[in-house]
Amino acid sequence: MDDASTLNPEKLPWEAIQSDAMEAVTLCLTKKCPTTLFIPNAFDVDFALADVDGAPPVLPEGSSQDELFAWIGSLPPHNPLT
Repeated sequence: MDDASTLNPEKLPWEAIQSDAMEAVTLCLTKKCPTTLFIPNAFDVDFALADVDGAPPVLPEGSSQDELFAWIGSLPPHNPLT
């Protein structure tokens, strides 16, 4: 890797990155996700899967491939990390 603008993956602090990622996932799974996703309202057709500006992403009503791809196409292009 001769280019100074190229990051050498071998020099990244992988253990720290993995530790931070595991902590974030653990926090989500133990604190936020169970209390916001595993609730009776999750069975409502209009249940918001995430807090997003504008229309919240809700599950599509249909289950055909065309309906699912149309739903995927209607999702925001980027969800910033919170």
